Amino acid sequence: MMHRLHNMLRTILTMAVVAAVTLVGVASSFAMDKVTLKDGTVLQGEITREMDDGTLFFTIVIGELRQPRVIMASDIASVERDASIEERQRPGRERRVEIPDGATRVAFITLEEMVGPFFNTNALKESVRLLDELPENERPQIIVLWIDSGGGALIELTRIAPYIQNDLKPKYRVVAWIKTAISAAAMTAWVCEEIYMMPGAAIGSNTAYMSGPGGTQAMEGEALEQLLIWMERVSEWGRKHPFVMRAMQVYMDLSADIDEQGRITWRDDLRGEHIVNTKNRILSMDSIQAVRFGVAQGVAQTKEDLAKAMGLTEWVEVGHAADEYQQEFRRNVGTAQVRINELFARMNAAINAAGSAPNQREYDRQISQALRFLNEIRSWLRRAPSLVEYTGLTPDVIREIERDIREMTRGGNRGGGGGSGRPGL
Repeated sequence: MMHRLHNMLRTILTMAVVAAVTLVGVASSFAMDKVTLKDGTVLQGEITREMDDGTLFFTIVIGELRQPRVIMASDIASVERDASIEERQRPGRERRVEIPDGATRVAFITLEEMVGPFFNTNALKESVRLLDELPENERPQIIVLWIDSGGGALIELTRIAPYIQNDLKPKYRVVAWIKTAISAAAMTAWVCEEIYMMPGAAIGSNTAYMSGPGGTQAMEGEALEQLLIWMERVSEWGRKHPFVMRAMQVYMDLSADIDEQGRITWRDDLRGEHIVNTKNRILSMDSIQAVRFGVAQGVAQTKEDLAKAMGLTEWVEVGHAADEYQQEFRRNVGTAQVRINELFARMNAAINAAGSAPNQREYDRQISQALRFLNEIRSWLRRAPSLVEYTGLTPDVIREIERDIREMTRGGNRGGGGGSGRPGL
């Protein structure tokens, strides 16, 4: 049991991110909401979003410290909203914008950090749901996916790419705007028929890795072949030549001829006029190369630059709540990761302390503490469900850990004074 718990702790530690505490000046006009929990805890700060089931996205404010948190509806006893600021924008409510006649409506959704836990299909679906619920004359005509990610889980790619293809593209003009798109992030952007790059952006380097008995190694054999076939389909969806994506996945020669009309003919050898890649490297393109070889349609530094590159003469940004949801989602996942790591460490310490407890009473107290920390871990996983799959901490695994800890309770402290001899985490 202890060996299993120890392995689980190592798993979530590899998923940890560095959490930075941001200190900001709190303006005197900052609205202070008050949420009282059922355990008597009172939290003061700002409700930034409210879900249909009553779950709150809440920013706790203590002096200049701001800490985002998700509060489950089942934990809330009461809510007092600060109405002291006139025209205060309520969470989850789209801010009103003036939409001139004939202006193209554009929504921006940021997809950042690790594909899977942070850059997540279900989270994107929630953002799009917010857009779909807008009145028809306020609903965007274009969705821009602003991507800044170094990659992540391939399994998430197999969900998000079909979602963009089958659900978004039939309803919206979907555009990818790239700051950084590496590996699974590049593969996600690939489904978009329109790609624009920020200056100095990169797309590619899509080497896939698998974990095995010998550690992490590059994907090969049948698994790699299936992935290559899958990305040929995604290339077709995005109207791109499959050779380009293949060169981003495996070592291969790639060259191109460009005629007077700008039409590109791709070759999987070095006989073309332009050498794009050689078989001693995995292809990654910068913004200039991506435009030159038709992967991207242009380069844009700002939203205004992007609108011009897309051929928009008059446009207005709408659907702000969709991206606000993404930002809250990512902050919540980051907070949950940090808290889960801390709680696992405290659970580990409690079990170790139980192993050397001087008497039964102290032994029982430490085991009770361990179970309390495990319940807090369970609570954080409910608040950040995308972590369940990507840490392996499924409800079954948590129940198994709980069962093992409770079995320790039934065993009791046999050591007395000198410790029980039970192994720690």
